[in-house]
Amino acid sequence: MSILMIAAAAAVLAGAEPSAAVTPAKAAASETGVIAYPAPFFAEASPSTAYDMVIRVPGFSFDKGTVVRGLAGSGGNVLIDGEPAVAKNDALDEILRRIPAAAVAHVDLIRGGAPGIDMQGRTVVVNVVRKSTAGFRGATTTGAYAVYDGRVLGSFRAEGQWRWAGGRSAEASIILGYGPDDQLGDGQRIRTAANGSTLILSDVDADGKGLKQWTTGAYETPLGGGKLRLNAAYMMTPYSAEITDRLRFPGGKEYQYDTMDRLQAEVGGRYTR
Repeated sequence: MSILMIAAAAAVLAGAEPSAAVTPAKAAASETGVIAYPAPFFAEASPSTAYDMVIRVPGFSFDKGTVVRGLAGSGGNVLIDGEPAVAKNDALDEILRRIPAAAVAHVDLIRGGAPGIDMQGRTVVVNVVRKSTAGFRGATTTGAYAVYDGRVLGSFRAEGQWRWAGGRSAEASIILGYGPDDQLGDGQRIRTAANGSTLILSDVDADGKGLKQWTTGAYETPLGGGKLRLNAAYMMTPYSAEITDRLRFPGGKEYQYDTMDRLQAEVGGRYTR
Protein backbone atom coordinates (compact mmCIF):
# COMPACT_ATOMS: atom_id res chain seq x y z
CA MET A 1 0.00 0.00 0.00
CA SER A 2 1.28 3.43 -0.87
CA ILE A 3 -0.07 6.56 0.79
CA LEU A 4 0.25 10.10 -0.52
CA MET A 5 -0.65 12.87 1.91
CA ILE A 6 -0.90 16.61 1.36
CA ALA A 7 -1.86 19.06 4.11
CA ALA A 8 -1.61 22.72 5.05
CA ALA A 9 -3.00 24.30 8.21
CA ALA A 10 -2.58 26.70 11.14
CA ALA A 11 -3.56 26.83 14.90
CA VAL A 12 -5.96 24.50 16.66
CA LEU A 13 -8.73 24.65 19.22
CA ALA A 14 -9.53 21.60 21.33
CA GLY A 15 -12.63 20.80 23.32
CA ALA A 16 -13.66 18.56 26.10
CA GLU A 17 -15.61 15.36 25.62
CA PRO A 18 -18.28 13.75 27.79
CA SER A 19 -18.48 10.13 28.90
CA ALA A 20 -21.46 7.86 29.26
CA ALA A 21 -22.45 4.21 29.26
CA VAL A 22 -25.43 2.04 28.45
CA THR A 23 -25.79 -1.71 28.35
CA PRO A 24 -28.52 -2.73 25.88
CA ALA A 25 -28.74 -5.69 23.52
CA LYS A 26 -26.56 -8.17 21.69
CA ALA A 27 -23.12 -7.96 20.13
CA ALA A 28 -21.52 -10.47 17.78
CA ALA A 29 -18.08 -11.84 18.69
CA SER A 30 -15.62 -13.52 16.32
CA GLU A 31 -12.55 -15.69 16.78
CA THR A 32 -10.30 -12.89 15.48
CA GLY A 33 -10.66 -10.72 18.59
CA VAL A 34 -13.39 -8.55 17.04
CA ILE A 35 -16.70 -7.81 18.77
CA ALA A 36 -19.23 -6.18 16.43
CA TYR A 37 -21.86 -3.91 17.96
CA PRO A 38 -24.66 -3.29 15.42
CA ALA A 39 -26.41 0.08 15.35
CA PRO A 40 -29.49 -1.22 17.28
CA PHE A 41 -27.20 -1.96 20.24
CA PHE A 42 -26.97 1.80 20.89
CA ALA A 43 -30.66 2.58 20.27
CA GLU A 44 -31.51 3.01 23.96
CA ALA A 45 -29.10 5.97 24.18
CA SER A 46 -30.60 7.64 21.06
CA PRO A 47 -27.20 8.62 19.60
CA SER A 48 -27.12 11.38 16.99
CA THR A 49 -23.52 10.88 15.83
CA ALA A 50 -20.85 8.17 15.61
CA TYR A 51 -19.10 9.80 18.57
CA ASP A 52 -22.14 9.15 20.77
CA MET A 53 -21.88 5.47 19.81
CA VAL A 54 -18.11 5.13 20.28
CA ILE A 55 -18.11 6.44 23.86
CA ARG A 56 -20.75 3.82 24.72
CA VAL A 57 -18.81 0.77 23.54
CA PRO A 58 -18.46 -1.54 26.59
CA GLY A 59 -14.92 -1.96 27.87
CA PHE A 60 -13.55 0.85 25.70
CA SER A 61 -12.06 4.20 26.74
CA PHE A 62 -11.97 6.80 23.96
CA ASP A 63 -8.65 8.55 23.31
CA LYS A 64 -8.66 11.21 20.62
CA GLY A 65 -4.85 11.29 20.53
CA THR A 66 -2.88 14.43 19.80
CA VAL A 67 -2.83 16.65 16.73
CA VAL A 68 0.60 16.40 15.09
CA ARG A 69 2.05 17.19 11.71
CA GLY A 70 1.07 14.67 9.08
CA LEU A 71 -2.18 13.20 10.34
CA ALA A 72 -4.93 14.38 12.63
CA GLY A 73 -5.90 12.14 15.45
CA SER A 74 -2.43 10.57 15.41
CA GLY A 75 -2.39 8.16 18.31
CA GLY A 76 -6.20 8.15 18.50
CA ASN A 77 -7.80 4.77 19.10
CA VAL A 78 -10.72 4.96 16.64
CA LEU A 79 -10.66 4.05 12.95
CA ILE A 80 -13.28 4.89 10.33
CA ASP A 81 -13.94 2.12 7.81
CA GLY A 82 -10.67 0.53 8.86
CA GLU A 83 -8.55 3.64 8.28
CA PRO A 84 -7.31 6.52 10.47
CA ALA A 85 -8.88 9.96 10.11
CA VAL A 86 -7.25 12.14 7.45
CA ALA A 87 -7.71 15.78 8.47
CA LYS A 88 -4.45 17.25 9.79
CA ASN A 89 -5.68 19.73 12.37
CA ASP A 90 -9.14 18.32 13.09
CA ALA A 91 -9.62 16.51 16.41
CA LEU A 92 -10.79 12.89 16.20
CA ASP A 93 -13.87 13.54 18.32
CA GLU A 94 -14.96 16.33 15.95
CA ILE A 95 -14.54 14.01 12.94
CA LEU A 96 -16.70 11.37 14.63
CA ARG A 97 -19.34 13.98 15.47
CA ARG A 98 -19.67 14.70 11.75
CA ILE A 99 -20.81 11.15 11.02
CA PRO A 100 -24.58 10.82 11.64
CA ALA A 101 -25.55 7.78 13.71
CA ALA A 102 -27.94 6.78 10.92
CA ALA A 103 -24.93 6.34 8.62
CA VAL A 104 -23.22 3.77 10.90
CA ALA A 105 -23.72 0.07 10.15
CA HIS A 106 -21.83 -1.25 13.17
CA VAL A 107 -19.00 -0.43 15.57
CA ASP A 108 -16.26 -3.05 15.99
CA LEU A 109 -14.20 -3.43 19.17
CA ILE A 110 -10.87 -4.97 18.09
CA ARG A 111 -8.48 -6.52 20.59
CA GLY A 112 -5.02 -7.62 19.51
CA GLY A 113 -5.59 -7.17 15.80
CA ALA A 114 -7.71 -8.22 12.83
CA PRO A 115 -7.06 -8.88 9.12
CA GLY A 116 -6.61 -5.63 7.17
CA ILE A 117 -6.56 -3.45 10.30
CA ASP A 118 -3.58 -1.30 11.28
CA MET A 119 -3.70 -1.17 15.08
CA GLN A 120 -1.30 1.84 15.12
CA GLY A 121 0.66 0.33 17.99
CA ARG A 122 -2.39 -0.11 20.21
CA THR A 123 -3.78 -3.31 21.70
CA VAL A 124 -7.41 -2.13 21.53
CA VAL A 125 -9.10 0.04 18.90
CA VAL A 126 -12.63 0.71 17.72
CA ASN A 127 -13.55 0.67 14.04
CA VAL A 128 -16.62 2.65 12.93
CA VAL A 129 -18.04 0.94 9.84
CA ARG A 130 -20.39 3.09 7.78
CA LYS A 131 -23.30 1.89 5.67
CA SER A 132 -22.50 1.43 1.99
CA THR A 133 -26.02 2.05 0.71
CA ALA A 134 -26.54 5.11 -1.51
CA GLY A 135 -28.48 8.11 -0.24
CA PHE A 136 -28.32 11.01 2.21
CA ARG A 137 -28.15 10.91 5.99
CA GLY A 138 -27.86 13.86 8.31
CA ALA A 139 -28.37 15.19 11.82
CA THR A 140 -28.88 18.55 13.50
CA THR A 141 -28.30 19.51 17.13
CA THR A 142 -29.12 22.64 19.09
CA GLY A 143 -28.06 23.51 22.61
CA ALA A 144 -27.75 26.23 25.21
CA TYR A 145 -25.17 26.92 27.91
CA ALA A 146 -26.52 28.67 31.01
CA VAL A 147 -23.82 30.72 32.75
CA TYR A 148 -23.95 31.62 36.46
CA ASP A 149 -24.23 35.34 35.68
CA GLY A 150 -27.47 34.92 33.72
CA ARG A 151 -26.05 34.67 30.21
CA VAL A 152 -27.44 31.94 27.94
CA LEU A 153 -25.11 30.98 25.08
CA GLY A 154 -26.66 29.03 22.21
CA SER A 155 -25.20 26.60 19.70
CA PHE A 156 -26.22 24.85 16.46
CA ARG A 157 -24.64 21.93 14.66
CA ALA A 158 -25.53 20.16 11.39
CA GLU A 159 -23.88 17.18 9.69
CA GLY A 160 -24.65 15.50 6.39
CA GLN A 161 -23.31 12.55 4.44
CA TRP A 162 -24.00 11.59 0.83
CA ARG A 163 -23.20 8.23 -0.80
CA TRP A 164 -23.50 7.32 -4.47
CA ALA A 165 -23.13 4.13 -6.48
CA GLY A 166 -19.57 3.26 -7.40
CA GLY A 167 -18.03 4.03 -4.02
CA ARG A 168 -18.23 7.84 -4.16
CA SER A 169 -19.19 9.76 -1.02
CA ALA A 170 -19.16 13.26 0.46
CA GLU A 171 -19.69 14.75 3.90
CA ALA A 172 -20.10 18.25 5.30
CA SER A 173 -20.70 19.92 8.65
CA ILE A 174 -21.44 23.36 10.07
CA ILE A 175 -20.96 24.41 13.69
CA LEU A 176 -22.14 27.75 15.10
CA GLY A 177 -22.06 28.28 18.82
CA TYR A 178 -20.87 30.36 21.76
CA GLY A 179 -18.94 29.07 24.75
CA PRO A 180 -17.94 30.89 27.97
CA ASP A 181 -14.38 31.58 29.08
CA ASP A 182 -14.24 29.67 32.36
CA GLN A 183 -11.00 31.39 33.35
CA LEU A 184 -12.84 34.67 33.92
CA GLY A 185 -15.38 35.47 36.62
CA ASP A 186 -16.51 37.88 39.30
CA GLY A 187 -14.65 38.45 42.55
CA GLN A 188 -12.73 40.79 44.80
CA ARG A 189 -9.24 42.16 44.17
CA ILE A 190 -7.05 43.17 47.09
CA ARG A 191 -3.50 44.52 46.93
CA THR A 192 -1.58 45.21 50.11
CA ALA A 193 1.75 46.80 50.96
CA ALA A 194 4.56 45.02 52.82
CA ASN A 195 3.33 46.51 56.10
CA GLY A 196 -0.18 45.09 55.55
CA SER A 197 -1.90 48.34 54.59
CA THR A 198 -4.43 48.19 51.75
CA LEU A 199 -3.33 49.70 48.45
CA ILE A 200 -6.25 48.57 46.27
CA LEU A 201 -9.65 47.11 47.16
CA SER A 202 -12.03 46.54 44.26
CA ASP A 203 -14.87 44.42 42.86
CA VAL A 204 -14.09 42.75 39.54
CA ASP A 205 -16.73 41.76 36.97
CA ALA A 206 -15.06 39.73 34.18
CA ASP A 207 -16.87 37.95 31.34
CA GLY A 208 -15.51 36.30 28.21
CA LYS A 209 -16.88 34.15 25.39
CA GLY A 210 -15.74 32.52 22.18
CA LEU A 211 -17.69 31.77 19.02
CA LYS A 212 -17.17 28.67 16.89
CA GLN A 213 -17.82 29.23 13.18
CA TRP A 214 -16.60 25.98 11.67
CA THR A 215 -17.27 24.57 8.21
CA THR A 216 -15.74 21.27 7.09
CA GLY A 217 -16.16 18.89 4.18
CA ALA A 218 -14.70 15.83 2.47
CA TYR A 219 -15.07 13.93 -0.81
CA GLU A 220 -14.01 10.35 -1.53
CA THR A 221 -13.89 8.51 -4.87
CA PRO A 222 -12.27 5.47 -6.50
CA LEU A 223 -9.33 6.51 -8.70
CA GLY A 224 -6.74 4.57 -10.70
CA GLY A 225 -7.34 1.31 -8.91
CA GLY A 226 -7.14 2.98 -5.52
CA LYS A 227 -9.11 5.47 -3.43
CA LEU A 228 -8.72 9.25 -3.22
CA ARG A 229 -10.04 11.26 -0.27
CA LEU A 230 -9.95 15.06 -0.19
CA ASN A 231 -10.84 17.16 2.84
CA ALA A 232 -11.09 20.85 3.66
CA ALA A 233 -11.86 22.93 6.74
CA TYR A 234 -12.37 26.62 7.52
CA MET A 235 -12.61 27.39 11.23
CA MET A 236 -13.09 30.90 12.62
CA THR A 237 -13.07 31.28 16.41
CA PRO A 238 -13.41 34.94 17.45
CA TYR A 239 -13.11 35.71 21.16
CA SER A 240 -14.03 38.72 23.31
CA ALA A 241 -13.59 39.58 26.99
CA GLU A 242 -14.99 42.46 29.07
CA ILE A 243 -13.51 43.32 32.47
CA THR A 244 -14.88 46.01 34.80
CA ASP A 245 -12.91 46.83 37.96
CA ARG A 246 -14.81 49.02 40.46
CA LEU A 247 -12.33 50.38 43.00
CA ARG A 248 -13.68 50.85 46.51
CA PHE A 249 -10.26 52.14 47.54
CA PRO A 250 -8.71 54.45 46.47
CA GLY A 251 -11.85 54.98 44.31
CA GLY A 252 -12.60 55.06 40.61
CA LYS A 253 -13.31 52.54 37.88
CA GLU A 254 -11.24 50.65 35.30
CA TYR A 255 -12.64 49.07 32.13
CA GLN A 256 -10.97 46.73 29.66
CA TYR A 257 -12.33 45.15 26.46
CA ASP A 258 -10.24 42.63 24.50
CA THR A 259 -10.90 40.81 21.24
CA MET A 260 -8.99 38.14 19.39
CA ASP A 261 -9.66 36.35 16.10
CA ARG A 262 -8.41 32.81 15.52
CA LEU A 263 -8.44 31.25 12.07
CA GLN A 264 -7.65 27.65 11.19
CA ALA A 265 -7.78 26.58 7.54
CA GLU A 266 -6.85 23.27 5.99
CA VAL A 267 -6.82 21.45 2.66
CA GLY A 268 -5.64 17.85 2.63
CA GLY A 269 -5.85 14.57 0.82
CA ARG A 270 -4.85 10.93 0.85
CA TYR A 271 -4.53 8.38 -1.94
CA THR A 272 -4.35 4.66 -1.13
CA ARG A 273 -3.82 1.79 -3.52
